[in-house]
Amino acid sequence: MAPFFLPISNQLLILNELIVQASRSLKKAPGGTLVIHQKSNRDQYYWCTGTGRSYIPKKDIALAQKLAQKSYDKAFLQLASLIRDDLECLQQQHCERSALFMYQPLAKVYSELPQGRQTLIHPYVLPDTLYIQEWLSEPYEGLPFTDQDPMIFTDRGERVRSKSEKILADKFNALGIPYRYEYPLYLSAIGTIHPDFTLLDLAERRIIYLEHFGLMQDPAYSFQAMNKIDCYSADGYYQGDQLLCTFEGGRYVFQSAIFESMLRHRLSIS
Repeated sequence: MAPFFLPISNQLLILNELIVQASRSLKKAPGGTLVIHQKSNRDQYYWCTGTGRSYIPKKDIALAQKLAQKSYDKAFLQLASLIRDDLECLQQQHCERSALFMYQPLAKVYSELPQGRQTLIHPYVLPDTLYIQEWLSEPYEGLPFTDQDPMIFTDRGERVRSKSEKILADKFNALGIPYRYEYPLYLSAIGTIHPDFTLLDLAERRIIYLEHFGLMQDPAYSFQAMNKIDCYSADGYYQGDQLLCTFEGGRYVFQSAIFESMLRHRLSIS
């Protein structure tokens, strides 16, 4: 069993919530269907019912959106129900499978639609590129820098606190791993902290935290580092799964090549 897969039970919880959302939306949908024609490089919308079809003016764009959402909801629910049956079967057999096989086909329900319909729809599962874009665009406040902090910048132009953090950030960037620097996280034992890096495990669509402990030769620092790892574990962020740790200090130097190998293994990067 691969330990990094989102458990089937969790996948079912997510999928069932999406099915509930789509079902509620479908119940509120108007009758009829939407037909889109292009004229002079502009989309024109028509409401088709059993009595014929009528033009939808720009002021009634909400109707076109509801009709487009309706057809999307139907296709989404049909596929989601099949995937749920598949997941329930796997659960009964005590099997595991990556959430990738849930997210990818559900995202295609939206991504394979014509652009004119996509602009009218609220998708329940975004394609990877849009999901990453939305994840990275979320605003947040990291920790402030002081005059004593060194001026070190990543290849992405972000300021970090050490050369080792630059190496880490540049490695994520080179491998195409979406990341945030010092994004806040609440841990029940110690309150709000700012992990060095928050990574996106795109296949499973869940978060991985990475902490770099760079002064392990200092006994007090080392004790705080171990305590922090325990606090992560207490909230269900286990080392090697949703928590990755790197270390250096004294004669022990951070091993970039070994770290990359660990990272590729954890995120199934070839």
